[in-house]
Amino acid sequence: MKKFLFAVFAIVLSISLCSCRTIGTEPEVSSEEIKDYPVAVGQLEFEKAPEKVVSLSPALTEIICDLGYSSKIIGRSSYCDYPEEIKSLPDAGSSANPDIETIIKLSPELLVSQSPIAKKDISKLENAGIRVLITETPNSVDGLYDCYKQFAALFGGESKFAEAADKAFEPLSAALENLPDVGSFAYIMTADLAVSTGDTLSGDVLSRFGENVAKGSQKYNITAEELISSNPKMIFIASPLTAINLPQEISGLEAISGGKVVSVDNTCFERPTARLIAKEIESIKTQLSAMGINAPAQTSAETAASVSETTAVSE
Repeated sequence: MKKFLFAVFAIVLSISLCSCRTIGTEPEVSSEEIKDYPVAVGQLEFEKAPEKVVSLSPALTEIICDLGYSSKIIGRSSYCDYPEEIKSLPDAGSSANPDIETIIKLSPELLVSQSPIAKKDISKLENAGIRVLITETPNSVDGLYDCYKQFAALFGGESKFAEAADKAFEPLSAALENLPDVGSFAYIMTADLAVSTGDTLSGDVLSRFGENVAKGSQKYNITAEELISSNPKMIFIASPLTAINLPQEISGLEAISGGKVVSVDNTCFERPTARLIAKEIESIKTQLSAMGINAPAQTSAETAASVSETTAVSE
């Protein structure tokens, strides 16, 4: 009987001690309890990082590799050619024409694309147990950064995704600092005057150099009369076009007659990655410098701040 009463007393004492936590304080949570998953990306939710992935998007392939997860990719599209080691992986076709047989044979957990895939092909893949993730093509620098964050979270979990995304995005973040000002501009992409508006990635990036005369336009083509009326100080033009390919009516524009025409490789906007866009920004800056248009010199305080930020990042 005594043993029984002692056992009851011990249980009551234990419960009392557990309930005596100071009011207003929370129990400590160990780092192991931080949940990295589930992670939501696009229309899918993931309980863990996928180990085997086929990518049908050159941009997504590069982004995944930039984030340090190239080992996860087991198949790539016919157009994926960067980084170099990706070329040795099995060719799985393209988003428009996926090699379903090869993809199913590779047996990935996930297939990713930045372009639409036919519903019948998605059904075949899903019936084979392969999840399909279609992400949106970014229409701004912030949208591109979000893409990096999503895939950093997908493969690395929620706890450190921002750090990984920042590191991979650094080439573009650095390239966008202290750019020269060209004043007003138009980015002409075709001989019939298709232009980049403000709701596009190219429009957002190039607007860092000045004022896009087509930023508020609801249409993607501009007439010669409209272009003459807006009289941009600079013409950005998608290569391989040159001013010679443009309508004769606009040849008298001050920007064209004055040689203020900059060639832009539009591939970087069609295949958006931090590396490619940063590379194109440097090309634009070089062309502008040859025209005598340079970024304003930084003050000593700005230079010191920039050095301090760079040191902090490196540490």
